[in-house]
Amino acid sequence: MSIEKIYADVCEEKHRKLTDGELRAWQDVLGEFSDSDIDAALRRHRHNTEVDDFTGKVLGDLMPMPAALKLSIEKFNSVETGKFRSCGKCQEGWIYVYKGLTVGPNPGDPQPIDPKVGAVRRCQCFHEYCARKMHSLPDPPQKRTQRQRTTVLKGMP
Repeated sequence: MSIEKIYADVCEEKHRKLTDGELRAWQDVLGEFSDSDIDAALRRHRHNTEVDDFTGKVLGDLMPMPAALKLSIEKFNSVETGKFRSCGKCQEGWIYVYKGLTVGPNPGDPQPIDPKVGAVRRCQCFHEYCARKMHSLPDPPQKRTQRQRTTVLKGMP
């Protein structure tokens, strides 16, 4: 499958007219990625249930932008290589806030945030990165029986 075919399929799915300019944008932005990477990014886009503030529509129902697909591919691939890549709305996974409550110095003792200094909280993209990273770790070793431990200690097969 080619980018042209993928673009045509997405346009048909979203009931959009194919345009040469938009096709060139898809080719320019997504040309370096494999069809399987683009397909996976489209699946992630379709499953996005966030609501767009401007249109009020679910983002997964809207026509995907090539730049958003590229970012999705790069974010997913960064998890595969173990590197964190922020969403662009935060600074290395941190969001600065200037109102509300902090956790406080003692558990259960929230304190108001000083608006001059502010505070930080983790961005959703960092939580998603950690969750994907956690799921990609190997299963923990199984508990050994007494016989297996004895065998290992004696050096027997």
